[in-house]
Amino acid sequence: MKQPIRYFAIGLLTASLLLFIAYYFFKPDAQTATESVDDMIIAIEDEGYRVVTESEYISLAVSDEASDEQSENEDEESQDEEKKEDDETENKENKDQDSGDKEEQEKEEEEEETTTYTLVIEEGMVSPTVSDLLEDNDIIENSTDLNSYLEDEGYSEYIQLGEFDLTSDMSIAEIAKEITNN
Repeated sequence: MKQPIRYFAIGLLTASLLLFIAYYFFKPDAQTATESVDDMIIAIEDEGYRVVTESEYISLAVSDEASDEQSENEDEESQDEEKKEDDETENKENKDQDSGDKEEQEKEEEEEETTTYTLVIEEGMVSPTVSDLLEDNDIIENSTDLNSYLEDEGYSEYIQLGEFDLTSDMSIAEIAKEITNN
């Protein structure tokens, strides 16, 4: 056992000596460390880049943020105007219809908003995958809410294999009970 350890130690010593000799005699050029700042700026600008000082950078960043906020405000204002126009149009249409038509229309809208989906849970599916599927199919609004509920209430361990008919009217608790048969 002593002999292999000795050979290993001799190999490490030899490798260390070779690396030391290579570094000592063939040093990498330290050219960038000896160049002045002005020389480096010229070299960078020759490559097509622009060099700015810290104060110039801050002023550019502030002006970019201001222009972003301004464009966001303009977008919000245009969306508000569109919503107002849509609301006015809907109000005019609703005034034209009698009250019986309004009730029927509301029932139809509620039925249209209800989404039905048959969830197929296969072997190896975990609760985040199930939550993502339900979110993608408009059964739930936020997959993290369902996943958190399943984890907090201890349902995530009891998810059953099979097909489950779910609707968007169901609450997170109802969905959890349905897919776990609890």
